[in-house]
Amino acid sequence: MAANSMDISQAAEQVRIEGRVPHTGPQFAFLAAALVNEKGVPTVLAAPKTAARVLMVEPNTGDDGQGSRGQYGKPFATLAAAKAAAVSGDTIVVYPGSYSVTQSIAKDGVNWHFMAGATVTFSDYSDTAIFDDGNTAMTFAVTGAGNFTRTHAAIADDDSTIKFVWLRHASSNVSIECGDITVDTSSLEESEAKAVVVDDGTLRLRARKITAAGNLIAGQADAIWWVNGEVHIEVESIAATNYGVYSDVDTGGTPTGELFVRANEIAGLVAIYTAGSSALAKLWVSALRITGTASSVAGFGAERLYVTAQKLEGQLNPKGGLFYVTAEKLSAVANGTGAAPNLLLVDGASADARISVQHWDRGSYTGETIKVTAGAVEIQGGKLVCGTAKGIEVTGGTLECRDFVVDTSGSASQNPVLKSGGTLRMQNCRLVAEGTRDSIEAGTAQTVSLMGCWTNKAVDANVTNNITGGLDVDADVA
Repeated sequence: MAANSMDISQAAEQVRIEGRVPHTGPQFAFLAAALVNEKGVPTVLAAPKTAARVLMVEPNTGDDGQGSRGQYGKPFATLAAAKAAAVSGDTIVVYPGSYSVTQSIAKDGVNWHFMAGATVTFSDYSDTAIFDDGNTAMTFAVTGAGNFTRTHAAIADDDSTIKFVWLRHASSNVSIECGDITVDTSSLEESEAKAVVVDDGTLRLRARKITAAGNLIAGQADAIWWVNGEVHIEVESIAATNYGVYSDVDTGGTPTGELFVRANEIAGLVAIYTAGSSALAKLWVSALRITGTASSVAGFGAERLYVTAQKLEGQLNPKGGLFYVTAEKLSAVANGTGAAPNLLLVDGASADARISVQHWDRGSYTGETIKVTAGAVEIQGGKLVCGTAKGIEVTGGTLECRDFVVDTSGSASQNPVLKSGGTLRMQNCRLVAEGTRDSIEAGTAQTVSLMGCWTNKAVDANVTNNITGGLDVDADVA
């Protein structure tokens, strides 16, 4: 390192003046990584010429006693020492290696760059994060491909919550780019783990993988926990023992931002969950696959939830707030008893759901596929083939279906629709029943609104369609 320190220092100076890395070659590889992003655009290091300096950290050759700001040949050995020496405007470049910390390494105005192969582990029982603003305004950036693990010391009867990043101050503005993020309390019974927690402020996070591992006995592990603030997260994979994405916005006024999550895969006991009381809060989640062993998407709060996916695995359960879900396929997932819950359960009086799924896959599981007991839901398009399961059951609330196909022709004991209460409206829908079953079954007098619909079997005698000519019965309908 020392032999190249003069050339590297000159290159760094040119970067600050010209806004680019002027040299190539192995001796400048780490400098290029630290000073520009993957698109060649200068990062926070490539700022106008100031008193800011670069500090290096190398675990094998570094020396906390000899480390120095702005001298590439004098790296520190630990992250804590480099943080202590850095001042606002500095950037700490971390070489490959294993590092341990016992407190947050966040510092206002101090940026970090972690090279590929750098791993940071924080194992402590304190209720803090690797990057924690401490409820004071902080602005900093983390770049590179470092991996981070937050674990918990085995302290009996401790109920603290460990985290990777925790923002609380409304003026905090943090940007993080890294590799894998792991929070793990799986060996403990009472502690909780939350990888990303934003109570307020602004966070932009890009990572390869976020994993929150806990146990279901007493502890809880969630990947993303949003209360307020502006949050943008882009990640390949999110995996959590409990909640993949959790929203709990209870602000008395308008939230200061929105939550945006984009991932290839999101998985958890409940992959996406809302629980807050703010009807003005908005969440936008986009993924290729979303899997929840209890629910893929559950809207228990008042927030406005917008979800787009290629494939959903696990129940949709809107109970409150606006609930918009668009997907190519929705599949049933067995729970611990080997059974599978409904594909769609609407059972909250304040639920207002809009569902667009092209392929509803109940598989071989029995039970109701779509059940509405309260609230309002609109289903737009798609086809549901039930096998031996029930089709649609309406006991309360309001269900509107458009351009929807319900097929229970494979079961001599089920009907496409079972109605005992609530409101049912169907337009341009097709109901396919087994030869001995009615298309709509009702044990008591029920009224429905069917317009431009087709079926192969007549409705039950207790069912009255209040739209004359709205249902065409044709044995050839399939």
